[in-house]
Amino acid sequence: MTANHMSYPDFKNELLTQIRREFSPDYDIRISSILKTNAVTLDSLMIYAPGCNLTPNIYLNYYYERYEKGLPFDAIFKEILDCYQKRRTDPPFDVERFADFAYIRHHLVFRLLKQSDNQNLLLDIPHIDFLDLAIVFAILLEDQEGHHASVLIHKSHLKAWGNPTMQDLLAIAKFNTPRLLPYTFEPMAELLDQAPAPEEKGSADPLASSCPDDPLAPSCPDSDQLASPPLFVLGNQARLYGAATILYPELLSDISGKLSCDLIVIPSSIHEVLITPYTSLMCQKSLDDMVIQVNTAQVPREDILSDHVYFFSREQGHLCLTFPDGNREDSEALRQEEKRMTIVSA
Repeated sequence: MTANHMSYPDFKNELLTQIRREFSPDYDIRISSILKTNAVTLDSLMIYAPGCNLTPNIYLNYYYERYEKGLPFDAIFKEILDCYQKRRTDPPFDVERFADFAYIRHHLVFRLLKQSDNQNLLLDIPHIDFLDLAIVFAILLEDQEGHHASVLIHKSHLKAWGNPTMQDLLAIAKFNTPRLLPYTFEPMAELLDQAPAPEEKGSADPLASSCPDDPLAPSCPDSDQLASPPLFVLGNQARLYGAATILYPELLSDISGKLSCDLIVIPSSIHEVLITPYTSLMCQKSLDDMVIQVNTAQVPREDILSDHVYFFSREQGHLCLTFPDGNREDSEALRQEEKRMTIVSA
């Protein structure tokens, strides 16, 4: 179907040509640049069926990476067609319903983003500061087969809805999100048992416990003498923006109650977080360094949530930026920042 190897521009053009041959001329098929989170711009293939005003974003950057690693173009072409067929809205969603807040309010959910890397995006979208993160809002759509899609809410939407306040949006989303995107809380050990073996020997497992480099066990004289605390994965059933589960009312309090301890929240990505019991032996800087290392090596830039861990106090019932002993080097500055920022009560 195509040459042995193509540059990225040629790859996009060839895909566009081949995709257009698969559909009738009344389909609107194009490639657009989409601003994602953390200032990442991706190329999205958009296939608009006649009379349909929504389409899934099929990001070509990832497919080209796989093409460069040896996946044949024909296989990529088939995957993209399959992806479109599975994710398209059927029947078509009426965009005019976006103007109907009485309808939209039942589909309103929240997400969490990193503030510092999304300054330009946050200028255009309603949000609430939460520690060093931002709570943003989206409209969640679900097709008849249970596939989810979402549309980020912009300030222009608020005008069409009669300018609801941020607190209005937050109250609605705090009710909807746990209902539409139920949380999951699973031991990491069970997930690792279910995962396939790594393709390459020695490939990095950022969650594997090791001695003496495991930041969850800062001193490790004997592996039998000191075991690492257990890790749990907190997300949602859709595996979509599941880090926002830390905002679910009383959820972190319930988890800390069941575990009978304070918690460390490790930002795995915008889609999930890791939870582990807090112990006084933990070094906050070591954990922060681990998060930065994993973000750099294994997390797509647009999926990064934060570059440090968080502490949840069982007694006080809220999340904060510093451990109780304040052992992070910049802990005093962070405490002052916590006072300045808006804290959303669980």
